[in-house]
Amino acid sequence: DYRYKIDMMLSKFGFYKEDFARPIASFSGGERMKMAFAKLLLIKPNLLVLDEPTNHLDIATIEWLETYLKTYEGSILFVSHDRYFINSLANKILEIDQKRVEVYVGDYDKYSALKKERYEQRLKLYKSQQKEVEKLKWFINFYMPKPRFVSRAHDREKKLARLEKNLIDKPYETKNKVNINIQGSIRKGKRLVEIKEVSIGYDKPLISDINLTIFGGDKVAIMGQNGCGKTTFIKNLLKEMKPLKGRIDYLTNLNIGYLKQDGINISSKQTIFEFFKDRFPLMSDQAIYDHLGKYAFSFEDDQKVIDNLSGGERMRVVFAELVLHNYDMIFLDEPTNHLDMLTKEELIDSLKEYEGSLVIVSHDRYFVDQVSNKLLYFTDHISFTYEGRYSSFKEEVLDEYEKEKSE
Repeated sequence: DYRYKIDMMLSKFGFYKEDFARPIASFSGGERMKMAFAKLLLIKPNLLVLDEPTNHLDIATIEWLETYLKTYEGSILFVSHDRYFINSLANKILEIDQKRVEVYVGDYDKYSALKKERYEQRLKLYKSQQKEVEKLKWFINFYMPKPRFVSRAHDREKKLARLEKNLIDKPYETKNKVNINIQGSIRKGKRLVEIKEVSIGYDKPLISDINLTIFGGDKVAIMGQNGCGKTTFIKNLLKEMKPLKGRIDYLTNLNIGYLKQDGINISSKQTIFEFFKDRFPLMSDQAIYDHLGKYAFSFEDDQKVIDNLSGGERMRVVFAELVLHNYDMIFLDEPTNHLDMLTKEELIDSLKEYEGSLVIVSHDRYFVDQVSNKLLYFTDHISFTYEGRYSSFKEEVLDEYEKEKSE
């Protein structure tokens, strides 16, 4: 039955029968990653080791994968920054922090609560030990010179020695060093963009009859399967393409910023400092150093060459530049790729406070739930507009739609 199993697995990852004869080199990087994943799952190893398995997968595939892995008979060890994925799968968490490995039993939410509880317990114990040390030292220093109390002072010395052997280090909470502060004009409640009966695509429509009004302060998330038209829709909004049908009207002048999905693929032989000095010549050297410091770049880091930076460092450079333009509206295409948990939380907090308007393409359900107040979902060449969070939309609309479609 291997042919049946291969067909089933490949179809679940979005491949069609006509794809099966194509050379692998003709597929995109994301598609090749899905092939490798399908092959791995078909082998069914006893231990499945996954490094950021949800990167480059669309939301439907992620949710199917979660369901599949929940019933996987082997053990799974995975690295992930996808909070929903962790909550869905993990029953144990290994955290590497401050050169220590800590084990927590439970999902991410349980881990988060236990981590805070452990920190508070350690801090309480540390303070108690330090207080006892000070008390013993005072007793020894005060009574040792007095002949009548020398034996008691010696007892306290022994007690102090035992206590010092078991002293714990002062606990520290690991906090994010990145301080993202995105500024933009306040246009709250004002109609900014009208999208009426819009169809997008190339030779034929990818999505038809899109209707949406974007108001000042709106944070719109665009979601759907890979290749369904999300990035094409962004290109239409940015006037890089024309709709096949319908109208997109900007009702006021807007200063618009755009972070592309491959936005971290910046290439430059310049150092980080030179990169910013070249783009913002009116900023003083000190102002540039201070600004980069908010994005966790030290003075030594500022001399690193852009081409030599890691993915996370490049993303911080991109955001550090983005915020200096004071955009009224920002388009973000998969902004959480390459971000760790702490930086993602900082970005979420910053986008919540941003007073301009956002249009976000993302497969990160936790990120979307935290940031957006409006959803545009593409599937089967149609669009759904929903006021509220993705988790509510899935429960109230999407699950019912999929159920009706399968009947």
